[in-house]
Amino acid sequence: MKYILVRHGETLQNLGQGANELDPNASLSPKGLDQTKRAVEKISEILLQENVRASLYYSPYRRTKNLAELLSQKLSFVRVREEPLLSEIQCGLFSGYTMKNYALVNPDEYKKFIRYKNEKCRFWYRFPEGESPFDVYVRVRLFFAQIENEDENFRVIISHYNTLKILELCLLQADLNWYEETSGFDNAEIHIIDDGKIVDQVI
Repeated sequence: MKYILVRHGETLQNLGQGANELDPNASLSPKGLDQTKRAVEKISEILLQENVRASLYYSPYRRTKNLAELLSQKLSFVRVREEPLLSEIQCGLFSGYTMKNYALVNPDEYKKFIRYKNEKCRFWYRFPEGESPFDVYVRVRLFFAQIENEDENFRVIISHYNTLKILELCLLQADLNWYEETSGFDNAEIHIIDDGKIVDQVI
């Protein structure tokens, strides 16, 4: 089984120009629109080179649906499925704040977050009224269980920074040290995974 993991294009919230960086309806920036078009071309090139039965799974956020819609217009997939389990990590009371601003609003909780990060225990930190990376891991494992018996041989998954990192953790069968030390996906970054190994990266 081969996988293409891809992050959505740059949003206005990624640039700090939106009220809530986790807004499901966040708009792509002009750069993000261009990144999305280039990602479509690259993924199309990869899939058309191989004789594959590919399926497309994507988060229900506007920025991921945008890429999914363009891909499904260009390519024929065995199935195209919107999947809430692929949503971004839910940051609870952190939502809508930069880390700098949240440090002013809730300094004690911010210090706790930094302590977990510095001790390389970020995987276990749960945002107040939100999720931890472990919680995302649980729903990602559920997602894989749901599609285990699907008959495609190539899966394209469009998701978000934190969720993609957890997806890759599972596919590579990596440990938590890998999670703590590895940086996440840039906007529209593509990773191709085959047999538990990253065989290509496109930024």
